Amino acid sequence: MKPQCEPSLRCWKLLAILFGWMGVCLPAIAAELPVDAESLRGVWLERFTQFVQWPVGHRVTQADVPFELCVVDDAKFTTLLSVLYAQQTIKGKSVRVHSLEADSALGHCDLLFLSALPPLSRDAVLNRAGSHAVLVVSASPGYGAAGSHINLYDEGGYLRFEINLDAVQSAGLVVSSRLLAIARVLRNTDSRDDELRKKGTN
Repeated sequence: MKPQCEPSLRCWKLLAILFGWMGVCLPAIAAELPVDAESLRGVWLERFTQFVQWPVGHRVTQADVPFELCVVDDAKFTTLLSVLYAQQTIKGKSVRVHSLEADSALGHCDLLFLSALPPLSRDAVLNRAGSHAVLVVSASPGYGAAGSHINLYDEGGYLRFEINLDAVQSAGLVVSSRLLAIARVLRNTDSRDDELRKKGTN
């Protein structure tokens, strides 16, 4: 289920206020896109990268190497990102957008957007992503607890996000404290405790 965000203008104002407060400017092309949840997600992807560090020596840290943005099983969102980042950069780099299947190799991805998938497919993708320094972003219920690094969710008509800090650290990535300060932070122990509570009620 896609995050709902009504009215859309309210979400856009939240986005502008949020990243304006953090000292980040929104891309000019964003103003030309329809103000809807998918467009907002597309803009947030680049914003998140400004507060994430990849390991020393990773291609993201190398000059003159494109930023590889991958999307799993979402052709519409892939098209939107291709338009959004045709003339915009991520980490000061030109952007190449890739459309992937759930069983595709992930080693070439710098950022992976994971669409809503059946649980087994989702977990398989997350397990494969875990062996690479790739930032995983999603926008589906339960994906943060499942191991997605950053998961967008709806709360009272506003787009917000949660960060699975253990998953981020396991991937060798570092998230700025400024981003953590405005996120709902998850730890893997939280997920295990939830599972134990569920089992205890059965």
